[in-house]
Formats: sequence, structure tokens, C-alpha cells
Amino acid sequence: MVGYRQRRNKSSRTNEMVIYVNPSKDQFERLMFETLKTKIDDFPCGKIEKQESPDFIIKEPDRTVGIEVTRVTNTNHAGPTPLTEIRGAQFKCLKIAKQILVEERVVPVEVKVKFRDDHARIDIKNAARELCNFILEKVDSIDDTKTWHYYESELKHISWISIHLDTAFGKKWLNEHRVQLIHMNYVNTNPHDIIQKAIDRKNAKLATYQKECDECWLIIGVNEITAPEAITILNNDDSTQYFSNFARTYFVRGVEGLVWLLNMAPSNTRNR
Repeated sequence: MVGYRQRRNKSSRTNEMVIYVNPSKDQFERLMFETLKTKIDDFPCGKIEKQESPDFIIKEPDRTVGIEVTRVTNTNHAGPTPLTEIRGAQFKCLKIAKQILVEERVVPVEVKVKFRDDHARIDIKNAARELCNFILEKVDSIDDTKTWHYYESELKHISWISIHLDTAFGKKWLNEHRVQLIHMNYVNTNPHDIIQKAIDRKNAKLATYQKECDECWLIIGVNEITAPEAITILNNDDSTQYFSNFARTYFVRGVEGLVWLLNMAPSNTRNR
């Protein structure tokens, strides 16, 4: 497995990427694509088209390269509700809480929270309301010299809450409310099977992708912020062999901007 932490500049122009806290499918795909594009030296140079199956097509004079983007699914969860649904409910709760703070004309604050159980469903509206009530109770009694941490809030849905005012030692630094998660990542420390399952899902569709291109690459991406899929993996000396029929298979950590070319063998050699 090869790790890419830097890219030799092909030009003096600096590429900037947007990191999304809770990306849509399209935003996730673009982040992973742009991360790979800026981190490897032999990325195809040609006209880029966004489409489906595969997600991107790059047309060079002598070949067409397709790039499909997928994410891993953390199977270290036996609950009845998918982690993606749980995380979506948490983000919706925080969005509603921010809206309540705006409507009630609370001075801008940066609030970070940790839900009491990252694997449990929540009552979204009630969780948002109880969070705002807690903030309203505390905001007039704290100063701007530090971030105030309440490690046990005694709320039903949320345990740890931190609050910082819109000023720091009298200097304005925050213009609008921020309501975010403290701990963003679900972690799986033995992810090889998970990665192989992600590859297998896309291997089954490779024939469809190949109708659109001469060769097809696969990106398996993780956005470390959003996290049902976040896993601790991949040091540069990891020699695990995966099985893929894609021309190249990469693992990308989008927030850190890290890219690994996975050690691959053809799928039909798996059981030999």
C-alpha cells in the first residue's frame, strides 16, 4: 500500500477544496475526486465530466478514464437503525437548535455537543429544545475568557456540552451561531473486511462502468467528520492485499487529504 501525503506542484496555481461537515452525495463524490486529483502526479489530464456510473469521466486524446466513488460502511454496529440515519438525525437536531437560537435572538455562541448514545435514535425536536434551554440558562453567567465545558449536562439526549461566546477577551470573533458535534467519528480499527466489501459491491457493477471508459478507477472515500464510515486504517507499511478488477483502487481520507493506492490482485485470484 502506497501513501501520498504531498503532491509535486504541476503549476504555481494552488487548488482549494471545500470540506463539508455533512456532505451530500454529490459533495462527497467531488471532495474525494478533487482530493485524489491534487495528491497524485499522474492523474489524467483531460476534459472532466460529472455523471453517474461511473461518477466521473476524464477524456484524454488517447483514452477515457472513468472514476467511481464509493464509501465504506461501518459494520461495527448491531443496532436496528443504520448509523447514517442516526447521524442524520443528530445533524438535523443541531440545525433546529441553531434556528431556535437565532429566533430567540441569543447572542452568537459556538456550541459543541456529544450525544449521550451515538448509536441510539433521538427525539429530534425535543433534543434541540432541551439543548437551547441549557444554553439560555448558561449564556448570561459565563464570560469570554475560555470555552466553558459541561461534561455532564444531565439532559436526556446530550451529555457533554461546550459553549464559547462570540467574543474572546473582548474581541469579536464569531458573527453567527455554530452548533456542532464534539466527537465526529465512529471508529473501526479492523477495517480490511469492510474495505473489501466496498470493493466487492463496485466490482459487481464494473462491466456497466466499462461501457463508458477504457479503464476505470475506484475511490473508496471517508469523510472523517461525518463518520458512520470513518475508520482508523492505513499506515504506509500496510501490505494487506485486496481483490479488485478496477485498474486502480484508492483509499482517500478527505478531511486530512490523504490518499493510498491499495495493494490489489484480480478478484478471480482470491481463493487460490
